[in-house]
Amino acid sequence: MSNFQNKIASCIKPILLTFIVICIASVMVAGDVVFLPGKLCFVSTYCPTAPELCDNFCKVSLGNPKGGLCFKGQGVCCFN
Repeated sequence: MSNFQNKIASCIKPILLTFIVICIASVMVAGDVVFLPGKLCFVSTYCPTAPELCDNFCKVSLGNPKGGLCFKGQGVCCFN
């Protein structure tokens, strides 16, 4: 790769990463549902296929290391 291509790649990567983060965040916000009274939940594709991944994903996504679990069979991630 030329020096010019490296410079372009170094500019595009942060922009692309920012775009992906914004898209994921907007999908999560748009997907928020009230599943149980007092709990904020969103649909997660990990829940039905890999509950252990969903639990970790919930904790990271919700920003609460003590909370966020999948509801089995429901496909949603909720604050604990």
